[in-house]
Amino acid sequence: MMFGRVNQRREAILKLVIIGNENNKIAVDAVIDTGFNGDLILPIETVLLPSRQKIIE
Repeated sequence: MMFGRVNQRREAILKLVIIGNENNKIAVDAVIDTGFNGDLILPIETVLLPSRQKIIE
């Protein structure tokens, strides 16, 4: 089962863990789109994080 929250704009939000090339893990909040087409779009700040940086242990 998945758990999330609803923000002030009435968007459904889930916490996702993205695993990078060197097994580093980054937690991001994702807005769930009811018209989901299978694509995941990440903020450029998340994509450009140094590979050494671990946000989650």
